[in-house]
Amino acid sequence: DRTVYPSMDSVRPAVGADKAETDYGLTGNGIGIAVIDSGISDNRDLKTGGGGRSRIVYSQNFVSSEPTTDDLYGHGTHVAGILAGDGTE
Repeated sequence: DRTVYPSMDSVRPAVGADKAETDYGLTGNGIGIAVIDSGISDNRDLKTGGGGRSRIVYSQNFVSSEPTTDDLYGHGTHVAGILAGDGTE
């Protein structure tokens, strides 16, 4: 086992984000997405600047037997991190 750290240096070129920003000025700002999953736990990765305001603007619970919108299973938070995380966590 060894300590690993997140690295975003290869992500932007892999998905073409560097080209979209450089050639077309597209940054993703102002874009909203919906994640319908097991919930989303608010963490630093989903906050502006790694600890500021949460980028989660609404949560809805569709399971009457669970009184929370927190992610009890981890999957929704994982998906949200892929879609909207900033690599902080």
